[in-house]
Amino acid sequence: MQASRVPPADQDAERALLGAMLMVSATDHLTWDLDEIRAIIGGPHVFTIAEYRTIAKCVFDAEDAREPIEFVSIAPRLDAIEPRADGEWTATCVELAESFADVANAPFYARAVRRAWQKREFIRAALSAMDDAFGPLSEPSDLASSLIGRIERIERASQSDREPEHEADLMQSMANPADDAASKIPVGIGRLQAILGGGFDPGDLVVVGARPSCGKTSLGLGLAVHASKASEGCACLLVSAEMTTAQVLVRLLSMRSRLGVQAIRAGEIDEQQFRVERNRAAQQAHGEAEAGRGLHVLDGVRDVRVIAAAIRRAARHRDVQLAVVDYLGLLDIPGTFDRHDLRIGTMVSIFKALAVDLGICVVVLSQLNRQSANEVRRPRLSDLRDSGEIEQHADTVLLLHRGNDDAGDLCESEIIVAKQRQGDTGTVPVHYRRATMTYESKFLGAELQGTHRG
Repeated sequence: MQASRVPPADQDAERALLGAMLMVSATDHLTWDLDEIRAIIGGPHVFTIAEYRTIAKCVFDAEDAREPIEFVSIAPRLDAIEPRADGEWTATCVELAESFADVANAPFYARAVRRAWQKREFIRAALSAMDDAFGPLSEPSDLASSLIGRIERIERASQSDREPEHEADLMQSMANPADDAASKIPVGIGRLQAILGGGFDPGDLVVVGARPSCGKTSLGLGLAVHASKASEGCACLLVSAEMTTAQVLVRLLSMRSRLGVQAIRAGEIDEQQFRVERNRAAQQAHGEAEAGRGLHVLDGVRDVRVIAAAIRRAARHRDVQLAVVDYLGLLDIPGTFDRHDLRIGTMVSIFKALAVDLGICVVVLSQLNRQSANEVRRPRLSDLRDSGEIEQHADTVLLLHRGNDDAGDLCESEIIVAKQRQGDTGTVPVHYRRATMTYESKFLGAELQGTHRG
């Protein structure tokens, strides 16, 4: 272990950067401004010397106040923070202003300063993780989640380097969506897949809303199972905060074997038949895994940060393209929030960022307001709990409506595409099969009903 080494720093770049910043008002031909510098370094904290951090803060404060950035105006600000002998701060600023080779290279110096800061932060994160690992109550999963979160925050500091691309260049490199159909995630219900333009898109956040006990878990699990089974499908992850893995397995066995969920739970299946169906289901799942698909299950996790870390690991190491989280109302995120809807909004925004960053589809299940259950009508977007925050971040919102037909195994139901950022909305009639707790296509090859532009 080399913790005693001098932390990485580039003080020549720090001096050059501060010098350029102090001269920004004196030059009228710059190709950069202080907003760009602040976007690159994030703030004064990246400087290693306290004196440099103080000067950088004063420069940014002067910019925010729309004051000229000159030695005569910066020096009084510096004296107010840290009084010094008369003229000392001015002399320091003059020395810094003379320390750069070319003021136009300020972004170059800024990136050099940021790289050194990132290296120091990586070291701090590693040392902190090491200290945490020696703690008496440390859990490996918590340590991994905490370390991944820190690393991601450090990595995000480089996002300011991304430059916008011209439409002409983007258009020239655009692929035909028909050739890119393989990137779509199939949903298993033909008419729903059609209205979604072929399935879910990578980078999308999909919210499935339903009244209590109306089948949101059934649809979420069904989406994951179909995507893992289909030849054009993908590897999937189910994160369940509501069911244990044993309960999920009962649902999975029922879906694959068509044995009733209640019959399996009640022990009504004789041992030989149970073994045959279980082994057949296991062989199917094994074949899907060998084909690079298959379903992974994680239960007992409610901290959104831990869930986000698990999804990120699954996407990186297991090539998971679809993550289903069941369900939003049971999740939590540490921190203080003035309102519950802000807490929900923060959690949903994390899932949306994950989808975009990883290029996967994240499906989050959510309950509808219980008040809506007392009304005889189809659910709508406003019925989502804390709907404003959820709707804002979601690319697609699917609402489930269970009909009043309680006779027999099949129940008339609807999947309502209430929002689709890149396509149509509409209603898809389906059957809900009670025995296996699955949604099935009601009409094969029928035309979409009630479709309109969203």
